[in-house]
Order: sequence, then C-alpha cells, then structure tokens
Amino acid sequence: MVFVQPKTGLCNRRRRRGVVVLLLLVAIAILAILYVIQMDAFFGPVAPGGRTRAEHRPWLEEYRIVPSDKLIRPPQPPKPAINEPLILNARVQLDGSDRGTATLEFAISGEVSGTWYCEYSHDDRDYRFDASFAGNIDVTKTYSEGEVTDESSSSEGLDESRLYFITRGTYKQTAYNIEAGTETSEEGLVYVTGWLHTDYSVSGLLTITTDRIWSATYTLERGL
Repeated sequence: MVFVQPKTGLCNRRRRRGVVVLLLLVAIAILAILYVIQMDAFFGPVAPGGRTRAEHRPWLEEYRIVPSDKLIRPPQPPKPAINEPLILNARVQLDGSDRGTATLEFAISGEVSGTWYCEYSHDDRDYRFDASFAGNIDVTKTYSEGEVTDESSSSEGLDESRLYFITRGTYKQTAYNIEAGTETSEEGLVYVTGWLHTDYSVSGLLTITTDRIWSATYTLERGL
C-alpha cells in the first residue's frame, strides 16, 4: 500500500519554516537597532561619518608604532626638532563640546606618551573617561590638505613642516545613570594621532573603539 502525504502538510511545514526565518531576521534587525541605541546612550553623541574616513580608523596604521627595541628616526628640518622633553596640554572636543584634556609628552628619543581625562553629562547620565597611551613620531608621513601621503609621494601641495605622531593605549569609561542610580563601565582601545607644528602646537584626533568596528572620534588641539 502506498501512502501519499497530503500537500497541505507540506505547505504548512514550509509556511512554518518561512515564519521562523522571518522572525529570525526581525530579531537580528532589532538587536542591531538596540546596539546602535545603546552605543549612543552609553558614549554620548558621536560625530557623523567617523566610521568611514581613513583617519578615523587609526588601527590600520599600527605598523607605524615602533617596537621598544627599535630606534625612532629623528625629525629633520623643516619638521620641528625635539631637543628637550616637551609636554603639551591639548583640548579634546566633540562637535564643539569640551571633552576634557589630553596631556602629550614628546621625548627626545621620539617616543610619545600621554593621558586623557574627561567628565561631562549627557541625557541624564554622568560620564567619566580615563585613558593612557604611548607611541612615537613618524617622519615618513607627510601632511597634505585633503590627504596624507608617505615620504615617497610626489604629490604637490605637501606640508613637510608638520611632524606626525601615533599612539595607542586603553581607556575606561564610567557612566552613571542619575535617574536609575546605576553605574556601568566599558573598556576599550584609544588612539591619539596628529601633527606637531613648528610653533609646537598640536592638532589631531582622539579615537576610542571597543571592537575596531564601532568608534567615536574627538578632535585634539592645543592653541598658541
């Protein structure tokens, strides 16, 4: 005897599978939305476009950080010389809002180290950042308006007087929810990159990231 399975049973199973797949896609979409909302609530507003521009992804240039057992090439004119230890305090800002102060120390050897501390309030939350970082200068990178090139580039309009530096470290952020009375914390990587000018002012970026996918980028500047 041959049994023929009713077509309605097959259709019902296919429908159930379709519903399961649809629910799974909806769940993934909701999780993605919650992830973005959580990052904005936890870290505060992030500058738009920070994830796409190359300078906002400094981990791609970690190869410029010189190992401790290697010598760092010293700067030559027209780049600023570092003949004695140099300590600079730089303003950290996000869209014009103050985000604390970063202290940068330039050693005669070409090593660069520093710290960043910040406290501010946003959306009924109090935030606190603590970070430390270390790296070095890199004379092989040359600044150009709109782009940055290596020293082998023949592009016109380069500003060879700026001295590039790159550092990497860790940060810890604490967020206190005033209304709920709860406190949460997050740790990740911090990169401080930029340029030392001939007048010994600095300009650059401070970037934090938890996974090298999401990131927040702040501007770094020391006035004359």
